[in-house]
Amino acid sequence: MSRRVLLVENHAIFAATVSRTFLGEFCVTTVASLEQARQALATPFDLLLVDYDLDDGKGDALVRELRLAGSRVPIIAISSHTAGNEAILAAGADGVCPKTEFQNIGRVISSLDATSGATEASRTEWQTAVLVEAAGAAGQDRAMVALIGDSVLIALADGAGGRAGGAEAADMVLEMVKGLGARTDDLARPDRWEDALRRLDADICRAPAAGETTAVLILVQPDGVVGASVGDSEAWVVGDVRRILTQHQVRKPMLGSGQARPVGFECGRLEGTLVVGSDGLFKYASAARIGEVACGPFDGEIAAQLVGLARLRSGGLPDDIAVVVCRGVGVATGHERSRFSRRPRGGQSKS
Repeated sequence: MSRRVLLVENHAIFAATVSRTFLGEFCVTTVASLEQARQALATPFDLLLVDYDLDDGKGDALVRELRLAGSRVPIIAISSHTAGNEAILAAGADGVCPKTEFQNIGRVISSLDATSGATEASRTEWQTAVLVEAAGAAGQDRAMVALIGDSVLIALADGAGGRAGGAEAADMVLEMVKGLGARTDDLARPDRWEDALRRLDADICRAPAAGETTAVLILVQPDGVVGASVGDSEAWVVGDVRRILTQHQVRKPMLGSGQARPVGFECGRLEGTLVVGSDGLFKYASAARIGEVACGPFDGEIAAQLVGLARLRSGGLPDDIAVVVCRGVGVATGHERSRFSRRPRGGQSKS
């Protein structure tokens, strides 16, 4: 069966020519806009060829959307301009074949196939779950997860209550992270995340409608975990020991004050379950119960089970809760369940 290729290109003559001349062995679907591409991607494709200048926007926006949504479909940038191809690569594309050199597309695809095969063989697979539940009609907690290659990007924010603009400030945290696209190689150090949060603090402070918020930003890679935080949301690694990644964070001033003091953190390979949550989880659920759930089976209910630990007898919640859970596929944690309840909270790692 022919491989399915989506050609995102708004020059009809060029698209028809290269489809006939260089892509004859593939089943090619051509679209001219971002919106048409999104509609076409309701069905799976084996390869995307993406131009930069399209009818309704730029091609890097599509690539960034796909990577943030966890798509690993191979993507090749095909702009005739170097700047356009660089933008598409920065958003998460895997290769480049400029229009002026399109006779080389077969070689580029073959090279990409070989690289993708080796990468897939060694790729770390992640299980993730995210849930945000408001205690009232309008919540101020936010959370997101993006699978980028063999890494996981996590953002969680808890807009400050008791003042206006908390939800808007929390939204700005997620928008900043979404804007990163696949550009995470230069964020594999805690000080880079601290810098990102300082810039965001200034941006939120200048935004008229935004108040203040906490934030936890984390990049989980096969060889380690790195991030930074501000406020009282927390990140734990639950396994043989309980490691509180955010234990040294500065709770106030928060993001949006213009005076926030982000604190970075890092640890080695994720051996256990990463639990990131707003204070609505950690204030109202015991460490032992959180550990029991985190070390249990990773199924579709794990995030809901964690939120349920803080639920009142009435069924409501005492505060908004956002929670993100991440674990490597095949990581065994069940044997720690009984041991976790004997571990006191506090410290970088407790035993």
